[in-house]
Amino acid sequence: MMSLQQVPARKQRGIALIMVLLVVALATAMVTALRNSAEISFARTANVLMQQQSVEFALAGETYARLLLKKDLEEDKKTGELVDYDVESKSDPLNEVWGVRAVQIPISLTSGIEGQIDDLQGRFNMNSLLKVTGGRDASGALRTTVNALALDKLNRLLDSLYDEEGSIQRPPELHREHFVDWLDDNQDSLNFKGAEDYEYLGKDPPYRTGGTWFRDMTELWLIEAMTPEVYRALQPHVAFLPWWVTQVNVNTATVPVLMATLNIPRQNAEEIVAERIKIGGFKDLAKDFMQLPALAGKGTASQDLTLASSYFQATIRSINDDSIVRLLSTLYRDPNDGSTLVLQRDYGKKFDLTKQIAILDQ
Repeated sequence: MMSLQQVPARKQRGIALIMVLLVVALATAMVTALRNSAEISFARTANVLMQQQSVEFALAGETYARLLLKKDLEEDKKTGELVDYDVESKSDPLNEVWGVRAVQIPISLTSGIEGQIDDLQGRFNMNSLLKVTGGRDASGALRTTVNALALDKLNRLLDSLYDEEGSIQRPPELHREHFVDWLDDNQDSLNFKGAEDYEYLGKDPPYRTGGTWFRDMTELWLIEAMTPEVYRALQPHVAFLPWWVTQVNVNTATVPVLMATLNIPRQNAEEIVAERIKIGGFKDLAKDFMQLPALAGKGTASQDLTLASSYFQATIRSINDDSIVRLLSTLYRDPNDGSTLVLQRDYGKKFDLTKQIAILDQ
């Protein structure tokens, strides 16, 4: 066998050249792989940073909404008119700026924040269907009972729904009791019209009732006999607040909510809304609202009505180049000092701004 020393010098140089080329090729492959890995890592880090920046922009929008609400209460106390409404007043069209318009705040040429604030006390509180009576049962669950007044209001609300094409036909098998049975933690069908686990476990896929307070609109989609038409029509008129919140703000309530709350026909509710727009919101519940011709002879009780609200929803969208973050925040405003508390945040849900947008200068 010929040793390396016996290989001619010319052939040795060829072998050495091949080895050098091999080493260079391996080194090039390693550098290329490291570069690709680094570029991917840099891109991933840049995307994460951009996304996090978009989240911070959205939270900044939430903070701005909270400041607007606090300032609004301070202004209301100065004028002595503790009211919240979402229509322009002829005397002061921007008095309730949070309710009148959506806002858009440019940050740069490719980034910005836009959003609006909506009064949740202008809607029917689905969690008011049950009220806590105090104490807990043997299983540790809170003792609750059905709120009969709220149940009647929900029934009227379901009957008063309509969309752009006219009235929504409520399916005869969709009972108000279905919503109560979804909330309570027992398996007793209310009035023999409700729907407990035995109804839902037979579905594909099977599931159980919630057994606790509503937190989101999407839960209503799971209710027995719910239809897409009723779901879409119901969405603008319901809220998911603490069970004790029963007062409805007549300055922001929709026509179906007014019909359900006041037990009046649609024409009367539309007259109330028309008057509300005309005068720029009711300022006094007893003198302005309760004396309306549309309420004549109705004997409406005022304990479930209000002109000032404590619960709001901030709908915010932040744009940062190609990164978009959507945020729905449920806010509580203390009626005494105007301080605000975030009760719930929901990221990613699609929505549309429903109010005219005002662009704010930096």
